[in-house]
Amino acid sequence: IGKPAQKVISADPDAWTMGPEILVMSKPLSTIDSVDLPEGLSFRVDEQPDDEWLNMYHFRGQALPPQALELLRTKIDGVMGFARLITAEGQTVAITRATITSAESRTFLGYSAVEVAPAYRRRGLGTALGARIQQWGADMGAEEAYLQVISANEAGIGLYTKLGFTEHHRHRYAERTC
Repeated sequence: IGKPAQKVISADPDAWTMGPEILVMSKPLSTIDSVDLPEGLSFRVDEQPDDEWLNMYHFRGQALPPQALELLRTKIDGVMGFARLITAEGQTVAITRATITSAESRTFLGYSAVEVAPAYRRRGLGTALGARIQQWGADMGAEEAYLQVISANEAGIGLYTKLGFTEHHRHRYAERTC
């Protein structure tokens, strides 16, 4: 009886394409700084994204592929929230996505997809939205929050640091090219 054949994976660096370095940041939700919403804005979390939310979201600068949209709407394990800041006139000016999941005896808030409309940037909306989604997560039973951000995204890292997140670890994906 022989041994089963083993697949040999190339160690040649030229056989792989490396994706961007990604930081995973985390924080306990026992302390959430209170941040006032700018005048005339309100916060809302929906169970599903509507067209206005989806039109504002871009994954790494691109529109989300239809398959990813379907996964967001139907296949995520846990409770998902699609949050936004809205003007008094009803215009969505900032969005984020959050997921409440549990593992063993711990409950987590996964925080992602932060977008602020260009005309509303540099006004503290990302900070206000981040504080509100953390509070939503805590209200939903999450004890800890985590997020992932590309290491070259200095503005994002600055926002998340301001919100109390610290680096947990880094990783990157490799794709075999030959």
